Amino acid sequence: MKNFISFFLLLLGITSLHASHIVAGDIYYDCANSEIVYTEYSDCSGLLPPTSLAVTIEGLGTCAGQNTMVTLTQVSSLEVTPICPGTTTQCNGGAAYGVRETKYVANVVLTFLPGCNARVVYSHCCRNASVMNLSNANMSNFFVITDSLSVNGCNSTPKFLNDPVIALCAGQSMTFSQAATEADGDVLVYSLGNNLSAVGSAISYNLGYSTASPMGANWNVSINANTGKMSFTSAGTNAVGNYALAINVDEYRNGVHIGRTVRDMQVMVANCASSNYNCCHVDYSFANYPNGNIFTFTPITAAGSTVASYNWDFGDGNTSTLANPTHTYGISANYNVTLTVTYTSGCSTSVSYIIIPSFPVTANYTYTQTGTNTFSFTDMSTSLNPITGWLWLFNNGNSSQVQNPTQTFTTPGIYPVCLIVMNSTGASDTLCQDIAVGLVPPVASFTYNNVNANTVQFTNTSTGGTAPYIYTWSVTPNTSASINNPFAGNPIMTFTSSGTYTVCLDIVDINGMPDNSCQSIVINIPPACDPLFSFTTNGMSADFTPTNFSSTTVYTIDYGDGSPTASAGPVSAPPIFSHTYTTNSVYTACMTATNGTCVQDTCFNVAINVGVDIDGYIYSAAAGGTPDSFIVYLIEYTNTGGGTLTKVDSQYVNGNPAYYNFPNVNSATMIFHTKAAMTSNSTNYATYIPTYHDSSLVWANSTPICIPCMPPLPATFDIYMQTGVNPGGPGFIGGLISLGANKTGDPAQAIEVMLWDMNDNPITYTYTDMSGNFGISNLAYGTYKVYPEVIGLVTEPYIVTIDGTNPTFNGVDMTMGDSLIAPTVVGVEMPSLPSAVLYPNPTADQFTFQAELAHSGMIHIEMYNAMGQKVYAFEEFANMGKYTHKMTVENRAAGIYTLKVSAENNGTQNMKIVVNR
Repeated sequence: MKNFISFFLLLLGITSLHASHIVAGDIYYDCANSEIVYTEYSDCSGLLPPTSLAVTIEGLGTCAGQNTMVTLTQVSSLEVTPICPGTTTQCNGGAAYGVRETKYVANVVLTFLPGCNARVVYSHCCRNASVMNLSNANMSNFFVITDSLSVNGCNSTPKFLNDPVIALCAGQSMTFSQAATEADGDVLVYSLGNNLSAVGSAISYNLGYSTASPMGANWNVSINANTGKMSFTSAGTNAVGNYALAINVDEYRNGVHIGRTVRDMQVMVANCASSNYNCCHVDYSFANYPNGNIFTFTPITAAGSTVASYNWDFGDGNTSTLANPTHTYGISANYNVTLTVTYTSGCSTSVSYIIIPSFPVTANYTYTQTGTNTFSFTDMSTSLNPITGWLWLFNNGNSSQVQNPTQTFTTPGIYPVCLIVMNSTGASDTLCQDIAVGLVPPVASFTYNNVNANTVQFTNTSTGGTAPYIYTWSVTPNTSASINNPFAGNPIMTFTSSGTYTVCLDIVDINGMPDNSCQSIVINIPPACDPLFSFTTNGMSADFTPTNFSSTTVYTIDYGDGSPTASAGPVSAPPIFSHTYTTNSVYTACMTATNGTCVQDTCFNVAINVGVDIDGYIYSAAAGGTPDSFIVYLIEYTNTGGGTLTKVDSQYVNGNPAYYNFPNVNSATMIFHTKAAMTSNSTNYATYIPTYHDSSLVWANSTPICIPCMPPLPATFDIYMQTGVNPGGPGFIGGLISLGANKTGDPAQAIEVMLWDMNDNPITYTYTDMSGNFGISNLAYGTYKVYPEVIGLVTEPYIVTIDGTNPTFNGVDMTMGDSLIAPTVVGVEMPSLPSAVLYPNPTADQFTFQAELAHSGMIHIEMYNAMGQKVYAFEEFANMGKYTHKMTVENRAAGIYTLKVSAENNGTQNMKIVVNR
């Protein structure tokens, strides 16, 4: 019995469906047999399906408008309800809910003219009125489609292997196969889509539902783009009812999209006990070993049911009755692997996926310049099986199938030269490297000077290449060092301990040519008698300890309340002075350090069960000018979870200068930032950019208000508003900021977006709208940095050039993740994979990626160069726990790469890897 729908639908209280009673359907074209096949699924409480129905063949391309109605004849109609034995459904005169599968076929010989194409569509009025997630479902057609029927001649479209409609029990997660096969060997990619009422007419969702979340907040619905495995993960107590979904199967040939087939289906959620769980359901997972042609299979059987037998058909003539078999494939092909499980209850059901084994072949090559703009390429590829073919793509309009070709480039530039190799099993691999032709590469260099003992200012002095550059700074070891902005031209680094550090600057010029430079610097933080100290409070008690500790220093503490002082030292470990105050107040505690002839003291404020006022003036236009109005934010630093910044209060103020005051502020850390932004009705709104205390435009450089670190009060914390200098012009820059991690694609609203020149001078700013879009007009031609500013997040700016040829650029797409805002890489999500590390970085030969996996699943690893081209891909199955992957990069061009790691059931990670020489 087919894996289709559960008898638990009876628990939904559904006794009839609106009009057609259709609950699912799909359609495909079989070119070899010249057949159009439409399969419809309907509930048995409705009328019997008709003996024939009509579909439309719509002409496309040169045949646009030439439509033909074709009558399909019913060839079979049978019940497909996987009910538990002993239950009689409505299909057979019983009371339990039942579902009928009806198949219709028409024999149609299609003759296509050059440039002509076609698609097949079927629609029927109307949809089930009980569908919860679509707007006015009963007013919309049920609609399915498949195209294209003519691609280089006749083309067969995807055919689904398994029944579509799914029944779920509220609160219980399950997986189902939506896999399809394709007779022409094209690549199929699966995704969630929109339910349609006609070609190009998506049905609107009700509030709380969307394409990415078609069953609302109670269910996480996803589909594996490669296998078609569909997952329904319960996110809580789930609402009972019907939900409409659409499965898109996109067909690709030689990397070109040629068509899409849409399956329309309902998912029905019932309130049922675990003992009644889908007793005939079955699914399975599979994984291949690193050599690609050996697979392990794991069944996923119905909870509460006992399996009597397993029957595996591996699609190559081999079978197995083991529960967890391992199978080796001999040649590269697409295999339809089917698992049939029979339960002791007598119920039998099947599920299928397409398995595509691969065989090890690794593309690799070296090159040398042999003349003016002429290069010789040497194949260095390896394979366990003989390599039978080479294809070189020089990206200058030329290609070659010679193993070791020579190529002359006529125009200077960066050329991503790709080698595609194939072995005797049909497996292939691709390697692309950026070849610089006739270009002067940049030379990375920098200088530095100490601001104080533990703070160093770095200055970029790079030359050559074609400016502007993209900068990336790194420091090793990084456990005792921090960079205020790793993507700035002239960053500041702060060190917490003495030692030797390696600081590296990686640059990429506007042509994509990279270089890097590393220097060793020695940090010596003297353990002098600097009495800097920290303290924590708990109710009436406080603990004080020196933070710049020296074992030869004597420390004396004055608690500030008139009680006797306390001393300690010389001692081998930092002393802790504990004291209990008797009255709620703010005290001035002072610590004195004595070391030989050096005697110094430092005083801090200690707030015992009281808050302090954080206030100051905001300076903008010239004194005496028109008053400006501001919104001022109070931002608290919390030292949990690695440290977070949170807006805790805000207020509107007006004046010139304007005065703000947050009274009686109290917290565990007593460390804050303040930020002022002019309101839109302010006179100078367009001129002054939101600014942190005391004059920084970015949180990483702002001056913290550390109440314990300040001298005795009173003290004010003024803000000096910074201006943008925009000379004006005809240019425009715009784009979209989206949320990453588990909210990929959702718009990021009300994000401040600054525009800087390449010397980090501010030009102007704006905010994203409710759709995440932003636009900045009236710009002079030139090169700019687009810099979104969000407290607590590091920003990697987007570099944009506008000129007379391209005065408008509206493609700044950036993604905001948990810790980073960065330019969006196609197909790359922002960080959400926990415990991911990448080392060593930078590297000249190899690196290691490591992460803790909470669940077993497939790992997909891809590497992109600075131009966004994929230069490496790898996948394998990984068990839960620590996962490690090593990759050799000694043959990669030097530069900055993006590593994308997608771990099934765990998350994704997007990381930068620097390859140097």
